[in-house]
Amino acid sequence: MTNPDHHVDQYFKYVVNVIDGSLGSFGRNDGLHYFASLLSKNPQAISGNPRICSSFISHDHRTMFPGQISLILNVPVVNYGPMGPLDIGSHGVSSYGRAVRYFERIYKKNKQYIFTPEQLIANGASGSWNEILLIGTNESQLDDKGEFKKVSSTGAILRCLNWKSTTEHPSIRNDISQEVRSYKIRLPEHEEAAIQCLVGKDRMKKYVGKSLAQINTELREQEELGQRLSVDEKRMLYLSNLSNYSAQEDLAFPIILFKKK
Repeated sequence: MTNPDHHVDQYFKYVVNVIDGSLGSFGRNDGLHYFASLLSKNPQAISGNPRICSSFISHDHRTMFPGQISLILNVPVVNYGPMGPLDIGSHGVSSYGRAVRYFERIYKKNKQYIFTPEQLIANGASGSWNEILLIGTNESQLDDKGEFKKVSSTGAILRCLNWKSTTEHPSIRNDISQEVRSYKIRLPEHEEAAIQCLVGKDRMKKYVGKSLAQINTELREQEELGQRLSVDEKRMLYLSNLSNYSAQEDLAFPIILFKKK
């Protein structure tokens, strides 16, 4: 898989997990909001999920689950589970043991779900997303440090509402051509472009002059007062969480702006 820190639009391969998938239709989905908040505050917490739904994307197959914010995953070979060229329709499990048993049932029932990531694209339609089920922490395999092998996150993808207006943002327009469909940025230096990517140019006005740190503080205060956040506000919270995570940990945690089909 590609290291997102070396992202180029002409060639990449990623396994991704969309964290805000149902917000557009179910903006009051408290369970989804809880986990999206958790993962955006600390993307490495994804290893605590016994069953992770993900997709394999590449430069010539960019379709993934609905949503705008995705984590790019680093997956040990032993953490891969069933795969299919279409949505498998999986359900949640509560433990490593339950995940193993669930995966075994899928393997026995649906042999067509057994692929390599590259075979998913070869077998799937260009306009459909595929699905890979992962085990967050494989409790039967140890790494060279004597720890269980875990899925981790190495970056994030933001799918832009309007690619043309995003690429015309002053902070990136001199460095990006209209021909590309993805572009790597850093937070906080490109935070206005990231905000515009998620909410669009018209709704961007609400956030002009505010840093992601300010936005994060305001939105957390709203939640503490019991005020429900809009879909846009939830996505701003996740984005600002990711920015805080990158700054606090002093990590190379690249954000990739992505053209939304």
